Amino acid sequence: MHARSTEKVASFRGAEYVENNELQEWQAEVLETFFKECPKAFEEFKGHVFQEFLDLKSLADNWPDLQPFRDVFLKWLRRYRFDQCEWIVDALLDSLGDLDQFPELFKDEYRADRNRAGWLVTSEPFRFEFRGFELNGESREKYQVQLEQHLKAAIEQHFTKAQQLAAERGLKVAKDRDPVHFKWLIQYLCRNWTYKDIGSKGRPRATADAVRKAIRRLAEELAIPLPEAPKGRPRGS
Repeated sequence: MHARSTEKVASFRGAEYVENNELQEWQAEVLETFFKECPKAFEEFKGHVFQEFLDLKSLADNWPDLQPFRDVFLKWLRRYRFDQCEWIVDALLDSLGDLDQFPELFKDEYRADRNRAGWLVTSEPFRFEFRGFELNGESREKYQVQLEQHLKAAIEQHFTKAQQLAAERGLKVAKDRDPVHFKWLIQYLCRNWTYKDIGSKGRPRATADAVRKAIRRLAEELAIPLPEAPKGRPRGS
C-alpha cells in the first residue's frame, strides 16, 4: 500500500468509468499538471518548439521526414527529464499536430486528450414522472415525502442501468488517485525538487518517505522512468 498524507485530500477521478486502459486518464493528468507546474515549459511548447515544428514540417511531405525535429524536440524535453518516456513524447508530438490544425486549442492552458477512443458511452436520458399534488386532498409535507422517495428511487435505477451499460461496453470504474501525487511527480522530475522539499513546501505536508513512495508508485504505474535522485538546485518556473 502506498503512503498517503495524514491530511484528507480530494480524490482525482476525471470520469466515473474508463476504457480498458484506465491509465489514459492519469496520463492526461500528468501532462496537464506538467504545464501547470512549469508554465515556462508551456510557453516554450507553444512558442519556439511549435515554430520549429512548423518550419521543418513545411519542408517535409510526411511524418518520417520530421526526424530532425524529433531530435530537437527530445533535446527540449530532456530539460524536464521527460525524454525517456515514450508515451509522453508521442502524446506531446501529437499535441503539436493538433495545435497546427487548431491554433486556439492551447491558448490559455494545455488540455490533454482524455477520450482517445474518439467515442463516448452515454446512458439513456433521465426521465422522471410522479402523480400530481392533490391540493385539497393532502398536505404538502406528505406529498413531498413521497415525491422525494420516488425521485431517489428513480435516480438509483438510472445509475444501475448506467452501470449495466458500462459492463456491456467493457468499461470499468475508474480508480481514485490523490491529485497531489501528480503534482509531486512533476515537482520531483521536472522541477528537480527533493522529496524533502516537496513534502515540506506543499499542502498538505508530508514526510520525505511518503513523497518518495507515492512518486515511485505513480511513476511505475505510468511507465515514467525516474532518476535515482534529483541533481542541482530546484528548477524554476
